[in-house]
Amino acid sequence: MNQIVDLEIIKSALLYGEPSDAMNRIESRIKALQRNSELGGKNYPAHIEFLKKIADYIKGNLSTGELVLYLRSSKLFELEDYDSFVDAFAYFCEYSRDRYNLRYPSFDGKRCDDL
Repeated sequence: MNQIVDLEIIKSALLYGEPSDAMNRIESRIKALQRNSELGGKNYPAHIEFLKKIADYIKGNLSTGELVLYLRSSKLFELEDYDSFVDAFAYFCEYSRDRYNLRYPSFDGKRCDDL
């Protein structure tokens, strides 16, 4: 189960203003990961928690600052410069949230200030 693939798909959906696609990916991956562990496969609790945090962020239940604190406290990805990743990802999330006024499930699908 590759966390980076999930992250990139979710980021792409958010970038193009499709939070429903991002939430569909999150929900399907959580179910698949839980099913895998129920069937005796490997457990992925950190990945499931990460997906749930991203879902909370998209729904507006988690601020960007709280997301940053979570990412810094639990080093989720094996990256050479993890702190730079966290800063870049937080900027990306805030940009997407502001650009499309994301508050899943209610959003208008247009960029902010578009007529």
